[in-house]
Amino acid sequence: MADSFDKTLTIFLGRGLLSQGIRQTIEDFTATGLIRNLVWVDADAFENSASLVTELRVDDHGQPHIERRPFNELVSRSGVQKMNLGVINVVDSAAGTLGFAELSPLVRTIDSVCSNFEIHRTNLMITAVNAPLVGQLPILSGYLNLMLAPEDSPGPDASTVAYHYDDLDHSFVLHCSAGIASLFGLWEGSTSAPIADLEPAKGGSFRLVRAFYRHIDGQAVQARLKDLILATADNPLPKIKEQPGTEFTAQYTENPEDFAHKAAAELFGEFDKTLVAETKNTLVKKTRNLTSGQALKEFAGAWWKNLIPTPGRAWRDLRAETTTLAEDAIQAGVYGTSSTAAHIGHGGVGADYGRENRSTQANQVELELKAASDLGSMWAAYANMSLSLLDADARFMGLGKDAIRRPAVVKTNASERVIVARKASDVIPGPSENYGSTLPVEIKVRVDDGEVAPYDVLGQEKFEEKLARHSDSGQRSIGAAIGEFKQWKEENSKSFAYFVSQGLRDRLQHQNMQARQLESTIAQLELRTKRGSQSSKMASIFRWLGYVVFWSAIFFAGVWWFKNANLEPGGTLDTWVLHLNSVSTTKKWTLFGVWFALWLLCLIFQNIGLTRDDLRRQAFRDTTMQELKTARENLELVKKSIVRLNVGYQQFLAVSKIMGTLLAQPFGRISKESEAPLILENSVPDSVVFAEATPDSAAVEQLARRFRRDVFEQGWLDEHINAGIESAAKLLADRSGSPVNTKTYLASTGQNTFGDLGRLAASFDDEAFLAQDRSLFTWKNITRELVNDSENQRSGVLDSLTIYRAGKQVPAPTYSSLKEHLTTGSFNGEIATPLGRVHDILDLDPSLCKYESHINAFDSIGLSEVLLQVSGPVNKEDIAFRLPDPTGPSQELIAGMPVDENFQTSGVDPNRFNNGGFTARNNKNSQLPGMGEF
Repeated sequence: MADSFDKTLTIFLGRGLLSQGIRQTIEDFTATGLIRNLVWVDADAFENSASLVTELRVDDHGQPHIERRPFNELVSRSGVQKMNLGVINVVDSAAGTLGFAELSPLVRTIDSVCSNFEIHRTNLMITAVNAPLVGQLPILSGYLNLMLAPEDSPGPDASTVAYHYDDLDHSFVLHCSAGIASLFGLWEGSTSAPIADLEPAKGGSFRLVRAFYRHIDGQAVQARLKDLILATADNPLPKIKEQPGTEFTAQYTENPEDFAHKAAAELFGEFDKTLVAETKNTLVKKTRNLTSGQALKEFAGAWWKNLIPTPGRAWRDLRAETTTLAEDAIQAGVYGTSSTAAHIGHGGVGADYGRENRSTQANQVELELKAASDLGSMWAAYANMSLSLLDADARFMGLGKDAIRRPAVVKTNASERVIVARKASDVIPGPSENYGSTLPVEIKVRVDDGEVAPYDVLGQEKFEEKLARHSDSGQRSIGAAIGEFKQWKEENSKSFAYFVSQGLRDRLQHQNMQARQLESTIAQLELRTKRGSQSSKMASIFRWLGYVVFWSAIFFAGVWWFKNANLEPGGTLDTWVLHLNSVSTTKKWTLFGVWFALWLLCLIFQNIGLTRDDLRRQAFRDTTMQELKTARENLELVKKSIVRLNVGYQQFLAVSKIMGTLLAQPFGRISKESEAPLILENSVPDSVVFAEATPDSAAVEQLARRFRRDVFEQGWLDEHINAGIESAAKLLADRSGSPVNTKTYLASTGQNTFGDLGRLAASFDDEAFLAQDRSLFTWKNITRELVNDSENQRSGVLDSLTIYRAGKQVPAPTYSSLKEHLTTGSFNGEIATPLGRVHDILDLDPSLCKYESHINAFDSIGLSEVLLQVSGPVNKEDIAFRLPDPTGPSQELIAGMPVDENFQTSGVDPNRFNNGGFTARNNKNSQLPGMGEF
């Protein structure tokens, strides 16, 4: 209820049997939630501010409360500043009328307790045609004196039926109760009392008044509109505004598979270099063209440089070979040639193995985190592209100067058309498209893989392998599952996400294959390098000859010296020793000089061979060694690319899960809850109509199309996707105590990790998140616009109505708006005397007639309207009364009227003034007083 009406306290004062019947009927209305927030005072029981009065209210949750409370306590806790005081004067007998003497206790209390209140006082007289009048009419000075016209009709433009005093039954009580609710604004959703603006008539005159009330429940229409407007099973075609003043609608793609494939290719074209490192090419020095003189000069210089350090080099080679031989001997003797223990010396695994392993793991983690960070921009572009493929808006798509753009498949400069996907599942399928939820338990146990997403190509291959592995288990369900899975995979291999997954898988396979090729190339180059480091045959031959010449001279000289040194007295020397001893010293030096010359010649030719080998080796290094270096660097790059692709694939799965869930339900799980419509199955006066708008009218369809055009404009997904991500992040932070940064989460590790992206994706399985309804804000804007422009929009959908007749729901008669008949019609002439006809009391006073409409509290489409029609001034002589009838009303009617607050009927029809007990406003079959069913 609006605040403007909540600040007004409505108090009724009545006495007599008919007033008690009206009170009880109003209680019944309150129990069903139809009217609310009033206080009823029994004039005969009220003495002071502590007297008990009846409070009838409905709380914020729609629950009725009918309580007996002291008047002063009720007023003090009401917190209101305005009061409508309504005196109910029944004109049929003295027992029902209230004069100033009967008003005095309540008036004194109000003046004392409510001295600061703004009070509007109304004296409402209740009568019937040809009712008996005892004494004077109960006109109250200072009050707005009104007489409720004893007539009923569906509307001002229809003929009226009068209530005659001699034929009164329960319907008259309903007529009075409904009239009071309309005049004082008690109906659910009312914001003011229509009579509050009326001025009292002059002197002892009063005015005739009648009211019409119509309550149209629009919840069924609201639910239908909500379904039609917010439906996204088929992608809503967005409204495009390229330039101010121009507007057109996007079109669906004619080839969804090609559309998705081209979009994926565009994404990879932008981020391929970020995803896969580019390998290097081998750089080789150019061969120089030299003249023979230059070549000989360079060769001589190299030969001389090799000749000088020959002794040192020979010593180093000898020591290295000796060390290697020793180590090999120890290895073979201690461990054996087939031992798996670490080789002592170079490259062995010693005490630092664990530390190196931990270091390797740390480097791997660091590499994965670096890869996730580098790929954050790619997944931001992927998420943005998935949105743009549906709502055609320009977003971040790449790294170049045109980073903010629309995908080329959506809009190109060569075409004026804007193309979008037909369904969200053509972009990124949601969780409902996953395979595996309906598999038999025995298969789930065997594959142990959960559900498989339509875009998880690697997961599908793994799942299919497991199914094939158990295909010979003898279970028929395995074979059926294999066939079903292949069919599902075929049907779900055409989305944008699928082609992105396929691209990642293909690149990962290519990098793995390239890594194996590089490892093979490196092994071949290392073998070629080993061969290339060996000396040529020329150098080896002359090295061997040099060794022979050198050591033969040393051996010959040593034997000659030994023979001479160890000659015993009387002994004889060998012939060759004697001959050598007899040779002159000059010839001896000549002999050993020839030997030295031969050794030097061998050394020279050996160095010539080594120099030639060094020059060849230098050329080899410029080719083979560079190739080896490049191959090793490329292998490192490929391994990093493999790590990046593996990390990127997990990121892709997480982003796709998030976006797929949100695209499938951008508004969340739209709530279908509603209150039961207040279409009473009882008989009520014709002036009161409770109807329900039917949701299948053409006007509803047309209105839904009009709002869809406004809701689904270009770029409409941003607001709802961001809201979903923020909501999931908040839920995750509340559950885990560890918040997620929604600005940078795409640059963290993905599915099945503890990174922000992985944790956020996991939260999308939470039922608390999936059950959220994020359409409330959008729907509130729609309903607000409906209310603000009800004449052009809402009225059309409320034309087709149904009501109850004889307990069955039937189409309602055609009702025109009460607003159109503000001053239409006149009062029933049976109430007037000939003098009254002359005074035109049956005519309406256009200045006082009033129309109000308001929305219903529990639905925004429905409408309630009240029309108040007032006559000109009326005097007692203008109304047809009769002298009191000694017999009075029928004894049966009197016996059925309550006599106190706790009155219970006995032996009479319980439907005359009570409903047999109402319990809640959402009871659709609530029965009001009456014989027929409405």
